[in-house]
Amino acid sequence: MSPLTAEQAATLDSLAVENFRKYLQIPSVHPHVDYEPCVQFLRAQAKGLDLPLKVYTVVEGKPIVVITWSGSEPALPSILLNSHMDVVPVFADKWAHPPFSAHTDAQGNIYARGAQDMKCVGIQYLEAIRRMRLAGATVRRTVHVAFMPDEEIGGVDGMRQFVHTEDFKGLNVGFALDEGMASPDDAFPVFYGERNIWHLVIHFPGTPGHGSLLLKDTAGEKVALFLNTLFEFRRSQVLKLAGDPTLTLGDVTTVNLTQLKGGVQSNVVPPELVATVDCRLPVTVDDAAFEAQVKKWLQEAGSDIWVEWEQKEPQVTPTKLDASNPYWLAFKRTMDELGLQVRPQIFPGGTDCRFVRSVGVPALGFSPMKNTPILLHDHDEYLNRAVFLEGVRIYARLIPARIGPAAAGVSRGDRCPISARHWSARFGVFADGRHRNGAASGQRAPEPHGFPARRRDLSGTDQEPGGRRADQKAAAGPVRSVRRRSEAPRRRTSKPMSEATGQKLPVDAHHCDGSKAAAVATKRLSMDASEQQPDSEAIAAVEEAPASVGEAPVPVEEAPAADKPKSRLKRSIIDTQENSKVDASGKIIEDY
Repeated sequence: MSPLTAEQAATLDSLAVENFRKYLQIPSVHPHVDYEPCVQFLRAQAKGLDLPLKVYTVVEGKPIVVITWSGSEPALPSILLNSHMDVVPVFADKWAHPPFSAHTDAQGNIYARGAQDMKCVGIQYLEAIRRMRLAGATVRRTVHVAFMPDEEIGGVDGMRQFVHTEDFKGLNVGFALDEGMASPDDAFPVFYGERNIWHLVIHFPGTPGHGSLLLKDTAGEKVALFLNTLFEFRRSQVLKLAGDPTLTLGDVTTVNLTQLKGGVQSNVVPPELVATVDCRLPVTVDDAAFEAQVKKWLQEAGSDIWVEWEQKEPQVTPTKLDASNPYWLAFKRTMDELGLQVRPQIFPGGTDCRFVRSVGVPALGFSPMKNTPILLHDHDEYLNRAVFLEGVRIYARLIPARIGPAAAGVSRGDRCPISARHWSARFGVFADGRHRNGAASGQRAPEPHGFPARRRDLSGTDQEPGGRRADQKAAAGPVRSVRRRSEAPRRRTSKPMSEATGQKLPVDAHHCDGSKAAAVATKRLSMDASEQQPDSEAIAAVEEAPASVGEAPVPVEEAPAADKPKSRLKRSIIDTQENSKVDASGKIIEDY
């Protein structure tokens, strides 16, 4: 298939921006969201892509929309591309342009609530898939594009409940992408975990009386003692963050007084004051130890103080960013190939990602918005047209990302890999490259971005780089869960031969000569999840995509940015909730 012409690329760009603006113009704003316009808009998008759409209802009035691109091997774990339809409230008088107009200024900035958080990402998923399908790419793993209803108010009726349903289990999700955040510089933040969210409603009872008296043990005194200690701790976290440039907000604990209620009139000492505190705990903090510390602060503030837990989430294990996670390896390699720098972080707030991770599904938060001010939930939220379109092209490369030799622990340049033939025999091949054009005739499919096309034999059957036919691997069957890798015994297949002695060598021996090692290291090999080994879970969502996907042969509009340096990521090593009483309303009550 020939690459997209300049006219075709321009048409697709215009369509993508038009769909983005139409989506932004739907005021799906809290507190009273009308979801029906969003659902109808997404139905039209699915119809235009010739993909099925299903609406799930876990809580009445909170629709969950899923558009599905079915794979040729649906038993393989699927890819979830998640976003949310809802947006936070606006103060229209503070905006330079109407917040749901999607006004575009002379610089190409598109102004609307949701431009960054996160209607942009939902449309970028769909427009990337549109380009891939128009280019003839087919899907091996099923791809689900999901639109959640209530992420902005905690996701309690959406993703939090959805992940525990049979409907979600039926999606067979193996990996998820969700929202990230804009970056003011040239590096993309990628979020592999989130801070734990606690909301404490603290009741301070005290001695009531006339305002002219000096009463003992008043509610106000207890509040003051507690807040003095709380803000001293807060200052220590501010200094910690300021003193270490390698830390981000997600690496420290934040505590903030968000509400203070009480009193009957100005000359009466109240019988009780109530303070609400927002706490965000990083993954490095022990929940039980921090709770014990808060309990100690309250005991020091006075007697009879008690806590109502408005929100007390357990800690969720972050997604690993090492060789044990092939999804991360594929993501990182693709970004490197695109010359894009990534900056792994812990997300400072909360997204639907935490619920996906809580059921054991690895997930990354990523929004391709570099050189862009962070304006989520802010006045005059906008996203530049060029930045938006660059994101479409990035997703068109990320969705078909696949794994190579380095993913199994061989670092190119510092270890000598085994031969391509025996690598293929041991680990299999990843993507099957069945393109709509030429599939029946055995014609070679066009090469995707920087990846060598798979060989095909004369019957039209795909053939891996080592010469092994895909249909010869089918008997192994699909591997359904990345969490069962350790249960499978390591299997050896063919062994490399020593050229000098003719003797068989161990499969993982590294004794090839330098010239052969260099030649082998440059080969881009991939893995087939249908022949899974303990250390090599197949990861990509789709088969090979042709060179025209997401790119045009002529210069296209680029986001304003400096040169795109490749990043070198250091390996991240990421190292319960107490029994509580529950009142009649279902809220957690604890006495301190």
